[in-house]
Amino acid sequence: MLATVTIGMFIGVVESAIVGVAYPAIQKDFGSTHEAVQWVTTAFRLTQGVVLPAAVWLYERLGLRRTYLISLALYAVASALCGLSPNLGWLIGARVILAIPAALTPIVCMALIYHLMPAPAVQPLRVALKLAAASSASNVTVSVSRIPPQAAPPVA
Repeated sequence: MLATVTIGMFIGVVESAIVGVAYPAIQKDFGSTHEAVQWVTTAFRLTQGVVLPAAVWLYERLGLRRTYLISLALYAVASALCGLSPNLGWLIGARVILAIPAALTPIVCMALIYHLMPAPAVQPLRVALKLAAASSASNVTVSVSRIPPQAAPPVA
């Protein structure tokens, strides 16, 4: 079970970073500008930031196991939608859907690890889990803060 949870957490990390590598290919395939392609990541990060606080509320209502399985299933569906996107708008929409399990999975995985580990082993992990949660939240904040401001028109 611990290996499965770890793999699920790894999927979330890869999913967050993978699009940056594919920018040139996405731009070429859809005939879009670099600024338009950046919305693939921006929409993903904004949605992730909105959904992240709801993760605990959701797993308290549905249970850890069910929330984890739902998020993995949603990963699969949203990933297929990303791969089948006929244009950039569809890709951005599919990435928004993909951001939902990407926000849920790290929180649910950390809670599952906490529950799966024996009590003495959990004590040293508490600080690591808190740091990982803070890092996940700050990653969203830093990504959103990197959105470039619009160029101001020249003053006449």
